[in-house]
Amino acid sequence: LLKCLEKLESYLKSSEFDFLVGNYLSRADCYLLPTLQHIRVAGKAYRGFEIPTEFKSLWTYLKNAYSTDAFLESCPADREIVTHYITKVII
Repeated sequence: LLKCLEKLESYLKSSEFDFLVGNYLSRADCYLLPTLQHIRVAGKAYRGFEIPTEFKSLWTYLKNAYSTDAFLESCPADREIVTHYITKVII
């Protein structure tokens, strides 16, 4: 997981855009951002995993998403994500 996040961080760091392919949400973002949200929430809740703070470009990417109505209105609450994974995670 960390290697994939490192690759994403590297890509985002080299990009001049707010999102993956431009300064607007695209289909690619619509696939990636929910996955990152689940990693952020469920990873911490069930595995103690946190996206490293040194991945500044990745956190900026998430911040940009959180600043859009489209993402905020479609993103489940953290507690909903945790509840969803309760039956799927072997603790």
